[in-house]
Amino acid sequence: LDLGEVFRAARRHRWLSVGVPLALLVSTGAFLWWTAPVYEAGTTIRIDQERSGVAIIEALKTLSSGSKITTEMEELRSRTLAEEVVDSLALDLAVVRPRKVSRSVLFDRVETDPVARDVRLTLERRGNGVFRVSGVDGVEQDVQVGQVLNLPGVTLVLAPAAASHDRIVIEHSAFNRAVRDAQQRIDVSRPNREADFIRVRYESTDRELAVAVPDVIARRFIARRNAVRTHEARRTAEFLEEQLGLLDGQLVVAEEE
Repeated sequence: LDLGEVFRAARRHRWLSVGVPLALLVSTGAFLWWTAPVYEAGTTIRIDQERSGVAIIEALKTLSSGSKITTEMEELRSRTLAEEVVDSLALDLAVVRPRKVSRSVLFDRVETDPVARDVRLTLERRGNGVFRVSGVDGVEQDVQVGQVLNLPGVTLVLAPAAASHDRIVIEHSAFNRAVRDAQQRIDVSRPNREADFIRVRYESTDRELAVAVPDVIARRFIARRNAVRTHEARRTAEFLEEQLGLLDGQLVVAEEE
């Protein structure tokens, strides 16, 4: 390969030599500008095993700890837990426009009804903090920043930062679809097979929701486990009290005899 021929060819096609890299750079920049970034956040949950203090029982528990962790992981992946997360964070309502803006920046309050139907809402800025809302059965209405907006299945309050955007588009999805989407985005894994830790991760184009979802999952999961343990402890205490009552009765009978 003669370098001189390469340079002569580059001079003959200098516009092509400059144009191709430039076009590639522009297209890459346009792609990065248009594509919303995907954020990932996670949390780690430690699964504590109850200790009996008996060596043989502890050895048996060690052998069965794998199945215990697997059960807890399936609980974290469960639909019922996903439903609680979607309902508490209103994940069935998403911001379509403006892109790359968290929902909490635009709205101070978001509440949704799980039985509400699919709807796409458009809010056009009219000036002085007023937006024209359209998309619900062809009816339009005006709403002020900070004012409660009650729509079928959706309750919103525009945040002050919303006034800096000319147009806001949001979509409310059916609750079942939102739950399925949340389950697909939730990743539950066990990083170390020798340790009783479970890692929960979630992906979203909304940075703040990406952080909030794993936190809510962990809190709800721990609350469930604590409730189960409390219930089991209460049942054990009731059983012991019942047995003590029977023993007291038997002792009285024995003494009388």
